[in-house]
Amino acid sequence: MRSINEKIALVVLLLLALINLIFLIVSKHSGPIAGFIVATAVAVHWWRKRDSLLIIIIAIIWIFIHIYELVVMGAGSQPVLFYLNLFLPILLLYCGLKEKRIKSVRSR
Repeated sequence: MRSINEKIALVVLLLLALINLIFLIVSKHSGPIAGFIVATAVAVHWWRKRDSLLIIIIAIIWIFIHIYELVVMGAGSQPVLFYLNLFLPILLLYCGLKEKRIKSVRSR
């Protein structure tokens, strides 16, 4: 990992996996297991391939899912974990876009 954006993206993915694991343990819902699996799988893929387009797509989907949950169901019984799940992907999206831009400049 050369750039700070790559490191931040990996840390955010690992934090999302941890947050969803904690959310799964403390809540009565099974939804966080999907977040844990996705964040873990994307973190492993990112570690191996550094695919910034995947990071961008996952971050956008993650943000929209949690905005939908916020509108329909509210923040729920664990608002801190919920809002971390909502706002951390914004940082992930930023890092993915920066990394995509850096790679496109290097390829010219």
